[in-house]
Parts: sequence; structure tokens; C-alpha cells
Amino acid sequence: MGIPSASTTALGLRVRAIILAAVLVITLLGTLFLGEEIVEPEVLTVRSIAVGLPPPPPPPPSTAETNANETPVQMNLLATGDQGEPLLQAEIAPPELQPAKMPQPDLAANLPDLESALDFDWSGFGLSELDATPQLLTDLKIRFPQRLKARGVRQAAVELNVMIDETGKVFLKEIMVNPYPALTPRIESVMRRARFTPPQKDGVKVRAVFIWPIEFRSDA
Repeated sequence: MGIPSASTTALGLRVRAIILAAVLVITLLGTLFLGEEIVEPEVLTVRSIAVGLPPPPPPPPSTAETNANETPVQMNLLATGDQGEPLLQAEIAPPELQPAKMPQPDLAANLPDLESALDFDWSGFGLSELDATPQLLTDLKIRFPQRLKARGVRQAAVELNVMIDETGKVFLKEIMVNPYPALTPRIESVMRRARFTPPQKDGVKVRAVFIWPIEFRSDA
């Protein structure tokens, strides 16, 4: 037998090393396989679930519906004729609402004529300047208010600032003295009825102004 060469020896060592490594790997894998429990893979089950969805929103009103609310409505009031056409139609248009017109009060009609009152001429002659004292042509009967009668009031002395015009008509300028204000409306009413003979100066009818004292007495 011949002596192996160096290359042959090196090759044998490599083969042995490879075999030894393979044995170690197989041994290690076997140890790991035997030392651990076999774990079964997890199974994932997918099931279908019916989910109730909310109803969809209603569709927006169409243009045709909007126009239908604005257009006049036609109504067949009578039966159709032989040709299938209505005998009478009426068109009902949407009403046009108008704001109510409130009457404007005539404030000027309710106000006194202040300008004429201020422009009224209260000037006149005094009684001593007249040809004669004017004579009263009407009576001065006055009805006292019941509340004054209940207090026993039957007469009242008053003083009036008056003017008599050229016709003898009396104009009351001011009530100077009146102990019973409740008599004021009655006094004003009497003055509207009172008449005198026209005042005269040098034979000419004029106006006269004076303070007129009167004592009213109850006529009932």
C-alpha cells in the first residue's frame, strides 16, 4: 500500500468536517422539534353580517313641482262637451297680498282755529262812552247742576269779561269770578244765547267791552 498524498489527506478532512456539521445540524433540529409542542395554525372564520342602513333622504323638489305652486290653477266647473273640451274654465291666480291702508287722521280738523282766535279783535268802547247802555233782550235762566242743589246752592254771583258786537251778540272773553266751577259750562251756554240791543256811539253801531256782574239763580 502506498502512502497517501497531502492533497488526499486534506480532502478527507474537509469531508469529515462537512459530515460532522451536518450531523450537528440534524441533531439540533431534532432537539428543537422534540422539545416544542406542535402548535396548530389558527383558523380565521369570516362571516357575513347584514347591517341595516338608514333610508336615503327624500329627493329635492323638482323644478316642475316648484313651478306648479306658482302657476295659476285651472278648474273645470262644468262637464265637458261633445268634443271632450271643458265648457267653462276658471283660472285662479295666487292672491297678491297688499298691506292694509290705515286711514290718516285729519289732525288739522280737530284742532281749534288758533290763528282766528288770536286775531280776534276784542277792542271796543266802554259803557260810559256809548250813547246809552245796551239793553238785555234775553233772559238769563240757568239750571244748576244736581250736585250743587244737593249742597243747597241756589244762586251764584259771577263776573264776566264780555264784548258786544255791532249786532248785540255777546262774546265771552273770560270768566273773572265764579265760586262754583261746575257752573262754567252752563254760563258759557247762556252767553251763547244772550243778546243785547246794538251798542251805539254818536248814532253809529259799535262794539262795547265791559265787566258784566251777574247773579244767577236756579230756575228749578
